[in-house]
Amino acid sequence: MDNDKPLQPETEDEIEIEPVRQSSDKMLYCEAESPPTVEKVKPARENSETDLEIEDDEKFFTTGQKELYLEACKLMGVVPVSYFIRNMEESYVNLNHHGLGPRGTKAIAIALVSNMAVTKLELEDNCIMEEGVLSLVEMLQENYYLQEMNISNNHLGLEGARIISDFFERNSSSIWSLELSDQLPN
Repeated sequence: MDNDKPLQPETEDEIEIEPVRQSSDKMLYCEAESPPTVEKVKPARENSETDLEIEDDEKFFTTGQKELYLEACKLMGVVPVSYFIRNMEESYVNLNHHGLGPRGTKAIAIALVSNMAVTKLELEDNCIMEEGVLSLVEMLQENYYLQEMNISNNHLGLEGARIISDFFERNSSSIWSLELSDQLPN
């Protein structure tokens, strides 16, 4: 091995490395290149007119009920109701006196569009007003599992009553019990 000459580089990119002599006749040689860095670029998304935009196409197919509700809350700018998260797979959900307002009601409605578990929903005294009723009516156009709903004491007024009346006049629904007492604002 004493007569060995280092090989000439085959390409200009190779660097000549002189081996270091050690006390034994064996030489160690190691050369490694770092892997190239690959950056993923997300394609620009077009504007859409949906209520709930999902950032990744893959996420659309894997989003569960809880994740859907949390995304809806983020979209609406409201704090998620932990009781709803814990009970959204139960048949009876009581959200009376939770202070949802119209935006919180819309987040609940978005989550209930595809919910097959909830059959009875209590939303009494949440100040949902006409906008909240509109969200609930839009949800009822898609959800055929909800059978009973209480939206009493929510300041719906005449416009809210008209929205509900028009919905039931024009659409079929699975709702067979609807509570609407004391709807006029004080």
